[in-house]
Amino acid sequence: MTDAAEKALSCEASRRMMSYMRAQAMPQTADWALPMWEAEYSLRAGSMDAQARRAQLLSRVRAFSAANPWAVCRRASVAVGRPVRALENTAPNRFTLYVSDYITDEAALRAAVDEIKPAHLTYEVRCETAAEVRAPVACAVRYARRVTLSGTGA
Repeated sequence: MTDAAEKALSCEASRRMMSYMRAQAMPQTADWALPMWEAEYSLRAGSMDAQARRAQLLSRVRAFSAANPWAVCRRASVAVGRPVRALENTAPNRFTLYVSDYITDEAALRAAVDEIKPAHLTYEVRCETAAEVRAPVACAVRYARRVTLSGTGA
């Protein structure tokens, strides 16, 4: 076999491998990556065959449109009657909801958010209260000291 023929076979093998890997990236065509997809969406395979597992996965993926942070905050705010803001990526696959002032019905907030949040994300709820603090500037100036740091020339 010539060198050019070997390279052509190598390129064809690479194309087939890329096509196979591309198939794993989509739930409709995945086979060995199906357990990874199921883990991402918190699904259990049970005793279903691959086609039924794909159908279950696709129904979960397509069930809700992607909920952006604005939609999650708006839904949570309506549930508790207070402004809510979200801070994304506070940990891997996690966001934090900050509710202004204290809430009495956290269960209602969680139920509202659980309906629309993406399945692979987790979240925590925290309360925050804005408080105005005034400190006289003269106080800071009165106790200020001049400190000189000197280093050794090592």
